Amino acid sequence: MPILDSNDDTLERIPTEYQGPNPEAVEQLIREPKGLLCLCEGVPACVVIQTIRDEKPTHVSQVSRSCGAGIGCGSCHALIEALIARLNPPAGEAPSSRDS
Repeated sequence: MPILDSNDDTLERIPTEYQGPNPEAVEQLIREPKGLLCLCEGVPACVVIQTIRDEKPTHVSQVSRSCGAGIGCGSCHALIEALIARLNPPAGEAPSSRDS
């Protein structure tokens, strides 16, 4: 028995490029930073967010050095990058009015 039926369009519906974390999920995490963001090192979301707000890093490695998030498997890197972009926009870009 084949794994996929020839009429199954599952593969056609899978995005070909990863688009990063869902922006709504990033906003929700900023509003309510609950739980662990980095499972390997046990770093809570609130610690990562506070590190980004306080230290204004531009790269995941800077967050990793400060609070330990992202030094394990790397699966949290995309979310940390999204948080950096959202909370610490590059020079020349206006910070979002949603910052609290």
